[in-house]
Parts: sequence; C-alpha cells; structure tokens
Amino acid sequence: TAHSEKDEVYATFLLNVRTGATIDLGRPAWDNVEFSPDGKSACWSVPTGGPWKPAPELVMADLRGDRPILRQTGIVLNGPLMDVLVSPHGERIAYADDQTVSVLESDSLKSVASFRLPIRTEGRWWLRGHFMSRDLLRLYLMESEEGKEQRRNVTILEFSLPAGKLQTTGRIEGLDVLWVRLFPQTERLLVRTAQADGGRNHYYLCEGRTGARVSEFSQNDPKSFVRAAFLSDGRLVMAEEKGDRAELTLFSDAGQPLSTVDLGEGRRPLLGGEPSPGWLAVSLRPPGKSAWNSGPETFEPRNLLLVDLSTGRVRRDPGTAGLIPVFDQYYWASDVGSSAAPGGVLSRLLIEKEGGRSTLLELDPASGTRRVIFKSQP
Repeated sequence: TAHSEKDEVYATFLLNVRTGATIDLGRPAWDNVEFSPDGKSACWSVPTGGPWKPAPELVMADLRGDRPILRQTGIVLNGPLMDVLVSPHGERIAYADDQTVSVLESDSLKSVASFRLPIRTEGRWWLRGHFMSRDLLRLYLMESEEGKEQRRNVTILEFSLPAGKLQTTGRIEGLDVLWVRLFPQTERLLVRTAQADGGRNHYYLCEGRTGARVSEFSQNDPKSFVRAAFLSDGRLVMAEEKGDRAELTLFSDAGQPLSTVDLGEGRRPLLGGEPSPGWLAVSLRPPGKSAWNSGPETFEPRNLLLVDLSTGRVRRDPGTAGLIPVFDQYYWASDVGSSAAPGGVLSRLLIEKEGGRSTLLELDPASGTRRVIFKSQP
C-alpha cells in the first residue's frame, strides 16, 4: 500500500515481485490480508458503507494465473475483520466475525461450518490459528484474566470440519501478548510469557496441541529487545540486543543451546528468513541515534547481515546500509504457522527511500546484485 501523508490517500495494489506487474485495487485500503501457504490464493476485507459505520466486505483473489482474479464475495461483516485463515491449498477460508468463526469453501462460498468461540470474560480477546489440514482448524484464543488486564491466558481449540465438533485441547498461561509461532511439521509451539511482577520474559517450546511445556530455552530482561523464530529445519534462533551490540543464539529443535554468534555493533535486531541454504538474514539498526526515529523498528533504515548457520561467520553487506528489510513483516499474519520459505523472495526484499519515492529491491545474497522490482511515484 502506497501512502501519501499530505492528503491521506492510499493506493492499494497487488504486486508480482517476479515481474513487477501491479493490479490496482482502488482507493479503499485492504485490511488483514492473508495468503494461503502455497501462495496461490489470498483474501482480505475492504470497507463499504458510510464513513461513520464502515462495513467490511470479504474479498478473495485467485493467484494461480498470470493475472489475479479478484472476487467481491458479498459477505459483509458486523465489524472489523478480526482474523482470517486460509487452508494449505486455498480451498477453504476461516474468519472470525465478532465471536463467531465461519468456514467457507473458497470456490463456491458455501458454508462448511460455523461456531461460537467460548469467550469466558467480558474483556478483550485475541485470536490466531492455523489450518493443520483442510479438515482440521486449530485456534489460539487469548483472554485477559479478570481484574488483571496485563496477564492473559490462551485456550487452545481444535475444530474438526467432518465431525462439526469443537474441543478444547490445551491451555497456556501468563502471556502479555498473543506471541506464539507454530512449526507445523513437528507441531511445536514457540511461546513468550511475561511475569506478572514485571520480571523476566520467558521463552518456552511447547506442544502445539496441548500447550504442555517441552523446555524453557531462554530468559530475558523485559527491557531487552529480542526476536525469536523457527528455522526451516525446526531449530530455533534468537537475536538479542546487548547494549550497543547484538548477539544471535542457535538452539536445537528441543530447545537446547548449540552456539552463539556475535553480530557486532547494532541495535534492535530483526530476524529474516533464509535467503539461501544455510544462511540466515538479520538486520540491525546502527548504534546511536537512528536516522529515522518516527516509525516502527521494521521501517527504519538498517544494515543487513548474513549469518552462516554452520560456521557462525557473519557477512556484512555494505551495499545494504540505509535500506529497509521487508522480511520481518510476515509476523503480522493471523496464521501462526506461516513463514518465509527458505530461498524465497521474501527473505531478499529491501525498500530504499529517497526524495519521497520508495523503491522495492531484491538482493541476491550470493552475488550482492540488486534487482529493481517497483518504484513508487513521489
């Protein structure tokens, strides 16, 4: 989405990062877009109705051909689109509208099932999930404890579409935000919990279905900037700010520490994907005052590092200084099992800002060459 702050106009479009082709989606900005794991379909909502009471309508896109096929579904929601999930091959979608989850066939829009979430409190609630298969939906429902707004618990739910049955399979306590990542192949869950007394954050590896703890692999000061993620082989990686330097720790798939890498000078580390086999992309904000402090960390000009996971060797690419990595952005996804595919283009995308114009680039980590994908108009 391209944004003009002067007149607050959003130009919304689909972009093919292979060809640079765009499909204009009009002025109304999309919300909560979600792609299927195979990348061949997507859905989101667009505002309809008046400005005082917008009614989001669900939109679907078939991305299998040379040109995306967009479809206005006519499904109007009662409120903002809370969460939307797409099955592995895009044949089904699930979305939450108020406290009801609906599952539809993507092609026909025929209702497969719907059910009410077992909300226990009158406070705020949050939802994330993953299609374990086309017939099994797993949801992570977080609610605040009564009288303890900052302490939240997660109920793990599974819905079998053939049986039409919703069951509670587990529970996780003590989260401050709904920060969970799922590795579907092993059904392991990466969870961060916070102490109610403001103590250290704890990072656990849990069973994805029950929430049972497998191991605690790290504790961190809540003021320390930390990122953790699964690698494509199920191992874990954590990047942590250490004063004006940053450190990377590699863990086994059981949460046991394997090695530590000094990333050198830099702050607020962000983890990327694996742009080529055996390499991990990491970005660091230069130490000291940032050149651009007004935006969130993910949109500050940063330096890109490539870490050899087998040797711990760190390669700094001087040509990426001042560019903005895109790869951390997939973490906003409602699907906790989504990730950047190893060698995928998401791990190599960078944004360059200059004179009111943004340029989207793809960096080849092997040769260091850049390919311009798209340039916005100033």
